Amino acid sequence: LEETFPMIDRTTQMSVSDLKSHDLTQYDAIISTVELDLEQPYLTVSPLLPEHEIAKTSAFLHQQLPQMAVDHLGLNNPDTSPTVTATIDATKVNRKIDAMRESLQLLDAFEVFHTDLTDWSYDIAQHLYHKKITHDLIAVQQLLKERHDKQSFVLSPFRVAIPHFISAHVEIPYIGVWHLATPYDFDEGLTVDTLFCVFLPEDTHLQPLVSEIYSQLSLALDEHNDALTDAEHIEQWIKQSIITLSQQ
Repeated sequence: LEETFPMIDRTTQMSVSDLKSHDLTQYDAIISTVELDLEQPYLTVSPLLPEHEIAKTSAFLHQQLPQMAVDHLGLNNPDTSPTVTATIDATKVNRKIDAMRESLQLLDAFEVFHTDLTDWSYDIAQHLYHKKITHDLIAVQQLLKERHDKQSFVLSPFRVAIPHFISAHVEIPYIGVWHLATPYDFDEGLTVDTLFCVFLPEDTHLQPLVSEIYSQLSLALDEHNDALTDAEHIEQWIKQSIITLSQQ
């Protein structure tokens, strides 16, 4: 959690039996690997927090921690010492700079277009191959199928799918919104008319950025089913998410 979401600066682990003896109101959010019998809101995730659960975890954290970003920046703490900034080690600074560079690379790769799908995994892999995002079309197609079979990319109940992964087969970051002229049936009657694709290289620094973008997506879809029709607005999400990441 702390690696994926920089806004989390401390976590406390406890067993289910320990929950009854703790004041859970002192915690900003509760995330569990098992179902719980609690009055407080909580989120259940897999122990290793796989990629497909990052979006819903991010959305949950933003719901639970509306002041999280402000507090993290120290804007509500007048006693924050300016010397803290001076003590940041070179490794952390370099990592942040690398993340900013990669963020701008992702922004440059952003595209919105209209298309049709005949074989969704092949069509995506072929597009990435033609744009030189990958040099291994077959491997990317297979990875798409495997990830979807393990956990559907369809963001039910919305007519949106979010194909995404981190892989050594990805050369440079990619993000794109694909509007389908003809709705496509992914599986079990789950029909989508929009794809929101994100693909990152294996050594990426952008997991927190992508979680922020998917969080914005989830919130936007909750408000408007057609939230992905405005390309300029989507680009603003990405820019704002990059700014948020750079401030953490």
